[in-house]
Amino acid sequence: MAVHAEVVALMQRFGISYKDACQRIYYQEHQRVITADANANAWEDFDGMVKKSLHQLRDMRDRIRRESAQSVDEQKPDSSTGVAE
Repeated sequence: MAVHAEVVALMQRFGISYKDACQRIYYQEHQRVITADANANAWEDFDGMVKKSLHQLRDMRDRIRRESAQSVDEQKPDSSTGVAE
């Protein structure tokens, strides 16, 4: 009933046929669906980019930690002489 009332309102406002009013409503809803789908795809793409960046940052952090641990191990003094290698 709500759609019929909207169709009648469009018919009265613009002086168009019932069929034309229905087509306007259909295309308006179709456009909303297309816009919503485009927004959902954009958020999905954004989410993927953020996840990829976070994985790259985690990998870089792990590499830095490994390199730091290796350099600390290399700089530890020899336990028998007390002198750094």
